[in-house]
Amino acid sequence: FFLQAEDGRRIRGPARGLGDVYKGQVPSQLVALRTAASSDGITLVEIPVDNATELAAELTKQAASITGKDTVILAIAEPLSVTPDSFLVVTEFAQAHNIPVGGAYMSLEGHESVYGLIPRSVPQGRQAAILADKIFRGTPAGEIPVVTAENYFQVNYRQAQQLGIPVSEGLLSRADEIIR
Repeated sequence: FFLQAEDGRRIRGPARGLGDVYKGQVPSQLVALRTAASSDGITLVEIPVDNATELAAELTKQAASITGKDTVILAIAEPLSVTPDSFLVVTEFAQAHNIPVGGAYMSLEGHESVYGLIPRSVPQGRQAAILADKIFRGTPAGEIPVVTAENYFQVNYRQAQQLGIPVSEGLLSRADEIIR
């Protein structure tokens, strides 16, 4: 999660504003995001909505507070931000205001994210199987250390160039996939 926020800043530069679109089903991510934004002096504009229609209305209403050259829209890992309707609403707004969107890489009807970070499903499944095995063998779940799954980092170099965002070689070297 922090890698997403960090990479959003690396892609756009020092962000002053971060728009966050979500449905509100991931309170731990929201707490972490608020903490990180506050400690970095980033203005966080939260947009909690239930569907794409509400999202479009809220983006229009808050346009003045979430646009600008130092703004990034972060789609956190939760159901609303990765539905096609919501993705189109966000990316059409972002395109109209020259704002990069990142968090989960998506491409739909000519609209694309600038970067994405997703868990690798096979290693994540293996880790879950090991944890389940320990629980079935009697280890209390609270005593098992939590291991974070490996992530797959994508940089959409083509989209970054279209937005006029320079992408450093250092960031590209960290990417598992570069979309050109």
